Amino acid sequence: MISSLRALFLLVFFNLVLFVAAQEDYRIEQIQIEGNFKTKNYIILRELNFKVGDSIPSESLAYSLEYSRNMVFNTGLFNTVEFEVDTSVKQLSIKISVTERWYIWTFPSISYADRNFNVWWQTKDISRVNAGISIQHQNFRGRAEKLNLKLILGYRNQLEADYFVPFIDGKRSLGLQVQAGYTNARELWFRTDSNKLKFLFDPNRRAYRQGHFDLSLHIRPKLSLRHQILLGWEEIGVTDTVLNAENNPNYLAGGRDKQNSLKLFYVLKWDKRDIVYYPLKGHFIEWDLEPRYLLEAKDFHVSSRLNLEKFFGLGGNWFGGIGARSKVSFGAQPYNLYQAIGYKYVLRGFEDYVMDAEHFVLFKSNLKYRLFNDVVKLPWIKSKFFKQAPTSIFLTLYADAGQVFSSGLYDYHNDYRNRWLSGYGIGLDIASYYDRVIRFEYSLNNLGLRQLYIHFTAPI
Repeated sequence: MISSLRALFLLVFFNLVLFVAAQEDYRIEQIQIEGNFKTKNYIILRELNFKVGDSIPSESLAYSLEYSRNMVFNTGLFNTVEFEVDTSVKQLSIKISVTERWYIWTFPSISYADRNFNVWWQTKDISRVNAGISIQHQNFRGRAEKLNLKLILGYRNQLEADYFVPFIDGKRSLGLQVQAGYTNARELWFRTDSNKLKFLFDPNRRAYRQGHFDLSLHIRPKLSLRHQILLGWEEIGVTDTVLNAENNPNYLAGGRDKQNSLKLFYVLKWDKRDIVYYPLKGHFIEWDLEPRYLLEAKDFHVSSRLNLEKFFGLGGNWFGGIGARSKVSFGAQPYNLYQAIGYKYVLRGFEDYVMDAEHFVLFKSNLKYRLFNDVVKLPWIKSKFFKQAPTSIFLTLYADAGQVFSSGLYDYHNDYRNRWLSGYGIGLDIASYYDRVIRFEYSLNNLGLRQLYIHFTAPI
C-alpha cells in the first residue's frame, strides 16, 4: 500500500515538473533580419513588441509574433513579412524575412473635380479630370521618411509638398511633419442645393484659391498609441461672383472674400487592427479636436470628430466589422466649414449626395465571406518588387445608417437634413498589394434609390 502511494506521488510530482517546465518563459536570444536592402534594421525593430533579452510567457508567444509581424507589415514598406522561429527550445532565435516594396514613384496624378469617382462617372466629363505629376518616396533614406511632391495643371492648379520624418529622437517616439501647398481653380462648389453640390465656373479668372502651411509633431509612446499636434495657417480666397446674393454670400466667414485661419489640431489614435489598409480583426479609436481662429471675422470655429471601429472573425472565412463616426462643431459656421456626411465620410447608398450640418452620427456594418486568399504569382513581370501579389477577395453584405443635425443654415431644399437615412447592399471587395483596394457595391437606400458604386478604400 505504501509503495503504491509512493509511486502515485512520484507520478504526480513528475507530471507537475513537466507542466511547470512547459510553462517556462521563452527568452529572445537573437533577432535576424533579411531582405531589407534599403530599410534600416531599427525601422523594423521599432515595430516589435519584444527585443533581445526579453522573456515572453509561452502562452503569449504566438500572439506576440503575430502582432509584431502585422506591425512590421503595417509600416507600408514591405509586400511580405515572415517570421521564422524554433519553439522547441526556450532560447529563441527569430528570423524576420521581408520583401521590400518599390519606394520611388513618379507617375501621372489623376483626380476628379467632383467629390468622388461615382459622382464624376455620372457625366464622364473628361474636362473635369485633373492631370499632373506626382513624385513620392515612401522610404526616403531607408528610414521610413515620406517625401511627396505634387504638381497639377489644368482644371485645377495645385502645388503640394509633404515631408514626414517618423523619428527625430533617440527613443524613436517623436516624429516631425511639414506640409505646404497652394491651389487655385476656375470652378468651385459654392452651395448645396437639393442635397447636391452646385458648381460655379468663372471663365475669366480663378474663382477659388487656397494656401496652407502646417507643422506637426507626432508622438508615439507605445506601438499602438499615436498623438499628433498640428499648428497651421490657411488662407482661402474667392471672387465676388461667388459672394453675390444669388450664389452664397456666406461662403467664407463674415461674407468676406478672404478667410485666414490659425488652427491647432490634435489627434489621438489607438490602433489595434491586424492589417491597417483592410482590417479583419482588432479595433481602432480616433479622436480629434480642431479649434480655428478666423482672423478677418475675429471669431472661432471649433470641431471635434470621433471614429470607433471593431473587426472580428466569425469562424472559418467569415468576418464582421462595425463602425461609428460622429462630429460636433460650434462657433462661426461659414459654408466652407459646414460639412458633414458625403465628403470624407460616406453613407453607402447616398454616394451621390451630401448632407451639410454642424453635427452628425454615422453607423456602418459589414459581414463578409473570404472567397480567395493567396499570393498571385506574376511570372511575366521580372521585377522582384511586383512579381508576387498577395490578394484577397470577399463577398460582402453591408448596412449603414446616419443622421445630420442642422440648425437650418444654407438650406436650399436640402431635405436629407435632420432625418434618419439608411442604406444596405451586397458587394465584392478585392484587396491586393501596395495597399490597393477596389470595391464593387450595389446599394439600396430607405428612399428607394438603388445604384452600383465603385470605391477604392476599405468599407469601414
